[in-house]
Amino acid sequence: EGGSFVNNSDWNGGALAVHASSQQAQWQQSRVQAPKQTGFTIKSVLFQSNNALNAGGAIYLEVPQANLTGNTFETNAASTSGGAVYVPQRSCLDGLFVSDSTFDGNKARNGGGLADDSGAATVLQDNEFRRNKATRLGGGVYAKGTSMTIVGSHANGATSNALSENVAGVSGGG
Repeated sequence: EGGSFVNNSDWNGGALAVHASSQQAQWQQSRVQAPKQTGFTIKSVLFQSNNALNAGGAIYLEVPQANLTGNTFETNAASTSGGAVYVPQRSCLDGLFVSDSTFDGNKARNGGGLADDSGAATVLQDNEFRRNKATRLGGGVYAKGTSMTIVGSHANGATSNALSENVAGVSGGG
């Protein structure tokens, strides 16, 4: 909980690459092995100006379940998918929950802010996606084969996720 990752670079997950393992969670140069039996939570962390040569400018998530809560993702970049966060196929099959987070000025080919290829259930709650850019699909958010639920905490049922000034070169600016 807390902390920051600034100006890091790697192939996948410029700041963090989180992979499932049967071992306890272990930190090793920006790579984390998370226990297979449990979910993984990242809370109240700043990810700024990180770069992935492939996917997940800030975070590459390959775990059964993940919670991202209260994080800030600013000016991260990936060459392919997920300027800030990337979830590959068959990951997070027990769910991805992203809440109270800000995605600002991130860029990638697909999913300038968040790219989810997992094919699993994803919930976005009370987030802000602004000024993210994708050269192809999903300026703010890109989801492929994923069941995505967008919820808010307002009594009138309106969502409180905000998407503004996101740009996509082909389709899906928001």
